Amino acid sequence: MPTFIEHFLPYVDPEDADFFNQDLEFDINACIDPDFISTRGDLTRIPMVSGSFDIFQGMVMGAIASDDRQELRRLILIAEVPEIGFGYSTRGRHGVAFGNITADLFINGVWEYRNEIRNGNRISLAGVFIDNVGQDRISDLSACVIKRELIEYTQNICNDYNIRMANTHITNIFDPNTGQWVEDDVMLPRNPFDERENNGIILVPRNLARSKLVMGYDYFREFFIRYYLDRNVRAQMELNNDQSPTPQKIRQYARAHPEVLQRFIARQQNWLTERTRDRRRAFKCKPRKQNI
Repeated sequence: MPTFIEHFLPYVDPEDADFFNQDLEFDINACIDPDFISTRGDLTRIPMVSGSFDIFQGMVMGAIASDDRQELRRLILIAEVPEIGFGYSTRGRHGVAFGNITADLFINGVWEYRNEIRNGNRISLAGVFIDNVGQDRISDLSACVIKRELIEYTQNICNDYNIRMANTHITNIFDPNTGQWVEDDVMLPRNPFDERENNGIILVPRNLARSKLVMGYDYFREFFIRYYLDRNVRAQMELNNDQSPTPQKIRQYARAHPEVLQRFIARQQNWLTERTRDRRRAFKCKPRKQNI
């Protein structure tokens, strides 16, 4: 399983690179966290990455607020991003992202939980409340939103290290100036282990890569069980003493008790702020490598 650094930069220590060292043959269990984009954008050396995502997220929240299903479908009906190699696929670098059926499930779920998602003002909360909208799909959506910035970031890395690039056709690029999805022919390094015709590679800064979404369902479930699942709550949820709550029951309880979600968001945001503050100090103190 060759990695980007092993194939293109065998003389570079992976710890010295500020990009995620993706596998060139198989997807890695990692994701781009949309909340990290907004909070850590200034740690990526990518101009405007936070601004582009904030514009997109504002458009999504606006579509929810105006009950505009057609606009929401236009915004989320996108494809996977095999160029970054993130996901859960066991068939190489080709997983599953939003399709027509999944988009319908997403839109219907947003309608059902629109107050919770809009009050939280975070796209990542879709994964908390909506079935089949996990972190893999939210990560793909986030990657498409900042794809233009990631392409420029990759080009800068390749220029620094004299890595050969080739003309590559890329689709589903968000244009923050028009709010439209566009496509373009760009220069990218090619993946020799990918049989696709447009087998370009897009690098992701390590500061944006996560194993789990900080505002995702996994953390929300852990939070709920730790802080709320006492005897009284079990009785309200009709659970036995040793019975684990289903996602549906957790969502129902959180919907009936909005303070649960607000406390979860506050707790995770505090954690993210502290971690980002520490990372920002390290980022400023760490000597920059000559070629990064």
